[in-house]
Amino acid sequence: MEEQALLETWQVVVLVILFVGGLIVGGWGIHNTPPEDCGF
Repeated sequence: MEEQALLETWQVVVLVILFVGGLIVGGWGIHNTPPEDCGF
């Protein structure tokens, strides 16, 4: 049971890392793009 819980914990950790990484990359993409190119 402990191994299953550990596996699920790692899945959550990986998802969080991917999510945060996506936000950082997306945020940099927004900041590096001129406002007129974004449509704002």
